[in-house]
Amino acid sequence: SLFTHKAIFPDKYLTDKPLYNNYSNSWIFAIFIIVISTLIVFTKTNPKHSRDLFSYGFSNKKVQALCKESGFINEISLLVGLLIFAPIFSLMLYSFLDYFSVLEYIGLNSNILIYLIILLGSIAFFFVKNSLIYIFGVIFNAKYKVKIYLTNQIVFYAIKGITLIPFVFLSFFLKNNTPEILLFSSLIIFFIIFTIRLLRGFYLSLNDSLFSKVYLFFYLCTLELLPLVIAYKLIIG
Repeated sequence: SLFTHKAIFPDKYLTDKPLYNNYSNSWIFAIFIIVISTLIVFTKTNPKHSRDLFSYGFSNKKVQALCKESGFINEISLLVGLLIFAPIFSLMLYSFLDYFSVLEYIGLNSNILIYLIILLGSIAFFFVKNSLIYIFGVIFNAKYKVKIYLTNQIVFYAIKGITLIPFVFLSFFLKNNTPEILLFSSLIIFFIIFTIRLLRGFYLSLNDSLFSKVYLFFYLCTLELLPLVIAYKLIIG
């Protein structure tokens, strides 16, 4: 069974492969320390915003007010994007690559190096995607709506990163307690929050007759769903 803890998977040499690679967890633990420390710093320096973070994701007035705080947006983009969400997302992706025995085909002996490549790739992807969204906003004369959309996206990056921390952490360090369930639970939570973010983003964008629905459809297909399809094919296929 896929969720049986003692399951083994045949590798390309038809030998039994344990569910997880025998890599040291010390560097993974260090990443969690950095992420949690960053979260603590953010909470201490922005007590109001950290307290209202989840409400920003579901209140139009609050996200519009937050959108006007350019300094805060720049700060949260750096802290949340680079030091909270991206590391946790990359660890989750790394764990799935390990689970489906993809790491052994990459050809690198250093697990840390593989993780860093995933992390840098994730950061580059989010940077390029957000830049394209902004460019499309300029082209379709919808800069303000795009700014609200990006603000909403950044807020949900924070929500996803914070919510996934315990699940991803336990999937690495509770190997004797059904890590598969924790790993797949993190994936389910990721897609639930991802779906909510999309719906919220579409609502904020469509709540303006001047905003192009053609652009929104094009954005949906190319910048959100297509990368997920490609990632699925690369990991599973």
